[in-house]
Amino acid sequence: MNQDVQNLLKQRYYRPGETSWTHLVSRVVGHLEKTKYWGDTYRDAMLKFELVPSSPVLMNAGSDRPMMCSCFVLPVSDSIAAIMKSLTDTVMIQKYGGGVGLNFSPIRQEGSIVSSTQGRASGPVSFMEFWNAAMNVIRQGGKRQGAMMGVLNVDHPNLQLFLAAKSQEGKLTNFNLSVGLTQEFFVDYLLESAKVYPCGLTASQILTLIAEGIHANGEPGVLFLDNINASNPYPLRISACNPCGEVPLPPYGACCLASINLNALIGGDTFDTVNWNKLEELTILGVKMLNRILETTWWPTDEVAEFMHTYAPIGLGVMGLADLLAKLELPYGSSGALEVVDEIFSLMRQVAEETSNGRNRTVLSVAPTGSIAMIAGASYGIEPYFSLFYTKKVEAGEFHVMPQPFIDAMQQHLGLDPRTSEEFTELRETGSIQHIFQEAHPLEPVFKTANEINPFDHLVMQATIQRHVDNSVSKTINLPTNYSVSSIVLLLRQAHELGIKGLTMYRQGSREIEVIQAGNCPTGECEL
Repeated sequence: MNQDVQNLLKQRYYRPGETSWTHLVSRVVGHLEKTKYWGDTYRDAMLKFELVPSSPVLMNAGSDRPMMCSCFVLPVSDSIAAIMKSLTDTVMIQKYGGGVGLNFSPIRQEGSIVSSTQGRASGPVSFMEFWNAAMNVIRQGGKRQGAMMGVLNVDHPNLQLFLAAKSQEGKLTNFNLSVGLTQEFFVDYLLESAKVYPCGLTASQILTLIAEGIHANGEPGVLFLDNINASNPYPLRISACNPCGEVPLPPYGACCLASINLNALIGGDTFDTVNWNKLEELTILGVKMLNRILETTWWPTDEVAEFMHTYAPIGLGVMGLADLLAKLELPYGSSGALEVVDEIFSLMRQVAEETSNGRNRTVLSVAPTGSIAMIAGASYGIEPYFSLFYTKKVEAGEFHVMPQPFIDAMQQHLGLDPRTSEEFTELRETGSIQHIFQEAHPLEPVFKTANEINPFDHLVMQATIQRHVDNSVSKTINLPTNYSVSSIVLLLRQAHELGIKGLTMYRQGSREIEVIQAGNCPTGECEL
């Protein structure tokens, strides 16, 4: 474990007296499991970074109030009393390291008459600013900035104000924004209907405005509410999700998450094939661990406790997909890669449901795995490599990253170390190998980075995985700098048609502050 990761663990995860990953794992396992067999099994998987639970588990297990769920969805109602309760619940959740998703559509439009006072309503965006200000003074567990998802449905009169809320960088910094879209909306769009929505625009105008926001700075995202509710396992309608989009939930639902490191499936006697038995073992272990988390966690509100005791949703996911595909020498988005990914998630769904035996209303979810992937030395979630050499700046410090599978491939095929070799000077400046060889090289397509992969290939990868995932899939569709607004509109339509539940896109260079920078990038400042 390198010093960068040790610094991250020290700042965010270690509790008093802990100085190593082994200490942390012992605390977590000691909290979750008292039987020797399962305790030893969990410990072995975590020490090998084969299975890692989400950050709140690593932070809070063994504490006086061990809140171990990552994120929650809370209701928002159109009354001051209900709004203040949701805000109070949000603050309590954030205090112990959780994120919150909220749909602000029930709040009446700005300027409406308030019958009880004869005053004027301030509208949903003003209340989002209220939430944002509160989160600026409540840091997650004292260790990281609060994260929230703010949703507004397409039929809300203040949609245009919502879409403009983050047009200026630095506004609503604790929120990700998403628009809730419906089947009716897409029918209106495809029929080129002249129907005017309550915000004063047609479906075509709204979709273009959404695409313009994505083009400008990556926001808003979208939730395809009809796709979400078509496979809704709850008796309650879903209208919101957690901050990163991987778990759509009704009010008072929570995300209980862990991730399998796909690097564990390649190695030893199976260097160029997937170890399916290992995947099955880790899936069984992951489901059992997540249920132990549900049994031993502390709930921040009685309503959340009741929901989770009734439905017991869990979300087992993965990290290290880019690593696995690189080791198999399969280009991201290729037919070979999609076939392997389809088999992985098909097996995971089957084994997870068999292990759950009907106890859990959901079993799979794909989270972005930011910090836990860094700890495990894996690529993030199901994302391709952002860059083959990059600098990531977060509150815990600055991290310089070159993927190990790339280093291994260059040493194996070329006999060169890309970290030091003069032949790779350009790589260390740009983060790409697409133009450093004088002739085409078979490894070039294998190591295409996120911005070099066709956006539709990103979309198809997400859709392939979503077919097997009963929650949702957190993924960014990376767009090149010159990607047009009309092309973004097309991607939104295609994503809906492919059955995707939620979509996030980001056009390269569209924000002044970016969390990850390719190459050395000596200028600029990044925050997370």
